[in-house]
Amino acid sequence: MSDDNSAPYDSTAETLRHIHPVRDHLNTVIAALMERGREHDASKFSEVEKPVLDKAWPGLPQHNTHLLANTVARWPGEAK
Repeated sequence: MSDDNSAPYDSTAETLRHIHPVRDHLNTVIAALMERGREHDASKFSEVEKPVLDKAWPGLPQHNTHLLANTVARWPGEAK
């Protein structure tokens, strides 16, 4: 507790000491997710996935492309 003669507590320094490591941890997670995204995107052109996508895309309505995963799942053995 502070007495009446002291300045009010300023939490700026402690808050900044907290913010910096949290920001570093978040940036680590963000970088990992971005790398996973790049790998995911690149996989769409692999010998395994591209033939399946070549079959699936023409049959999907443009506004329902999220259904691709379900379409691919119906082709056992063609996509892993």
